Amino acid sequence: MIRLTVDAHEVTVHIAGLKKMPPVIKKKLWTALKAVDVDLERHIKSVMPVATGRARASWGRWTQGDIRKPNPKASAADAVHKEKGQGTDDMEITQGSNVPYISVLNAGHSKQAPAGFIELGEDMAGRDLKARAEVITRQVKP
Repeated sequence: MIRLTVDAHEVTVHIAGLKKMPPVIKKKLWTALKAVDVDLERHIKSVMPVATGRARASWGRWTQGDIRKPNPKASAADAVHKEKGQGTDDMEITQGSNVPYISVLNAGHSKQAPAGFIELGEDMAGRDLKARAEVITRQVKP
């Protein structure tokens, strides 16, 4: 099982007083976090090695996969996607998969994707969220 969490509080910790930010700024940060979450999920699904399609379908929000060749082992229970703290001081979105062999794929077992492709996506998402958060929080008057 692999799970990634993009935590808006960790990204904006350099800004003193997230708790003091106006609700409109927190709403914008939540919107940015959701956009980064969607981008990350799309990225991971686009680079996920595919044999049966179960791993790709399971990442984040459940997707059916190829309906012409459904995988009988695949189900919505494979998917991990949780949102917490919309517009609060502890915003967090977790995505991942309960498919046990994804860690093997991420370790480079398949030649379809480089080892560490999930962490590469996570790093990209973290940088993107930090950039978005900096633009948004500049709108806060000192």
